[in-house]
Amino acid sequence: MTYTRSRALAAAAVLATAAGVGAVAAPAADAAPTSAVTVAKLKPAQLKAALLTQKDMPKGFKAAGSAAGTPGGGSLEGVTPLDACSKKWLDAETKARGVSGVAAATFVRSGGASTIVNGVSEFASLARAKGFLAAERTLAKQCPTVSWKVGENVTLTMKYSALSMARQGEESLALSLVTTVKQSGQTVQAKGSTVLLRPGDVVSSITTTVFEGSVPAPAKLAAASSARVAKVLR
Repeated sequence: MTYTRSRALAAAAVLATAAGVGAVAAPAADAAPTSAVTVAKLKPAQLKAALLTQKDMPKGFKAAGSAAGTPGGGSLEGVTPLDACSKKWLDAETKARGVSGVAAATFVRSGGASTIVNGVSEFASLARAKGFLAAERTLAKQCPTVSWKVGENVTLTMKYSALSMARQGEESLALSLVTTVKQSGQTVQAKGSTVLLRPGDVVSSITTTVFEGSVPAPAKLAAASSARVAKVLR
């Protein structure tokens, strides 16, 4: 199941990362940014500075790459939603309007058995950023279970549930996440979480996906992310 697990990790990280961050985050950290949809206020270097770093990581996690640029075209190659709810999630996270700049960093443990993906998205206005988080909050309630076909013969199901956590930034959304991967009659499951936090017109997402070992505490990662974004916005 090593192939299934590694492919699912990459897909889960992109699917759960907010506002088009996947355009620069996966599959390659050095992916070239594409054309801008709005005029960015923060430069790529500033967006990158808002990301979590190795210093913020739990023991055992190592940096696997980062990138910053402008949002991509709003599609995810090789990922097919299997129902209406799944399509709503995919559209919300790859076609968010008014995103002017994105950055992402990936950290791995145990050769990729666990990942932490941090994405930072700047919106063209405060209203756009608020609207994105409101839409994600609604989806979490209306569509807590979503499924996708990932490549050939791999099905990825993600189940979200509310996670109690102190607010970060001006508002935040914390969700527990269980990911189930099926391929050729075999099943493997991962635990984790996804947290979205909004200071001003910037949204940061922290997604953990863990197939082996302990699950990192989302509250500590969210607090570190909130502090880094706030520093850039000063």
